[in-house]
Amino acid sequence: MKELELVMNKGAVAGRIDELIESKAQRDELAGRIGVLEKVKGLLLLPNTEFALSRQVAEFYEVPYEAINTIVKRYREELVSDGMQYMTFPQIRELVTVQNEPLHKMGVSYRGCNMFNRRSILRIGMLLKHSEVAKEVRTQLLNIEEKAGGDVKVAEINNELELQMELAGALMSGDVQGVALVNAKIIEYKNRHIAEVEAKLNEVKEERDSLGEKVTEFIESDEVYSFGDVAVGIDGMSAQALRKFLQEYGVLGHKSRGDVYRPIGKYRDMGWFSIQTRVAKWSGVPFTNTYITTKGRMEIAEFYKKMQAKEMIA
Repeated sequence: MKELELVMNKGAVAGRIDELIESKAQRDELAGRIGVLEKVKGLLLLPNTEFALSRQVAEFYEVPYEAINTIVKRYREELVSDGMQYMTFPQIRELVTVQNEPLHKMGVSYRGCNMFNRRSILRIGMLLKHSEVAKEVRTQLLNIEEKAGGDVKVAEINNELELQMELAGALMSGDVQGVALVNAKIIEYKNRHIAEVEAKLNEVKEERDSLGEKVTEFIESDEVYSFGDVAVGIDGMSAQALRKFLQEYGVLGHKSRGDVYRPIGKYRDMGWFSIQTRVAKWSGVPFTNTYITTKGRMEIAEFYKKMQAKEMIA
């Protein structure tokens, strides 16, 4: 694989460094440029793995551990799409071979923790505001983008100039047939670009429609989840912590009725919960429980993110 060529032209991109913090589309485009990490600074991963802990990511970007947790809370969906995973302690113990140092001394919680691959670590660098290392990462990413875009533009301009010069030569020599031939080439060249743009637009539209259908099917599915299933995907919470959070923010009642916690107020009609009676597999005894719907799983995660953001601002 060809080594990344980094152009140290900070002046050209200095004013654009914070664009990546604001633009998810740009972050998505550059998320694969993981080679930038090693170019900026040595990255320490867990032994014999392709993952780093929150503490290691914080050390890489020279920021407090809490800064990484804040990014994870706000942008969990993006980071998960890049490959960040929440693993339990036994899963990490099976993955990591450590001869001398116990996992908990390396920063692994006994209940588990987030594990970051290079791609998710790079995205964190695109999002951290108060880190000089992250700023350097963004500078290098924008340099690469600018150079790549510049090469394409130069090639396009050269092709068009060659055709224009060929047309001028045919006109000056009075070659009517040559003029017609070059004009045909120019029209074909322009039409090809129009066709490429239209094809790309059609691809985007098809992807959007397909994704929209899948999202609708997913949200409207009858599948339900336990509080534990949903909680682990929200910053690695426990089922009890999630229930307490929902109670504190007026989503669930504080007292259970028939040992079942029920939604209250406007949240009764949100479609987040499903109260179901089932039969225990081994004892055959019926029991009633509150489950979270697919719609609830998505919207509760968003609700949690919004409430955490408000607390940080307050």
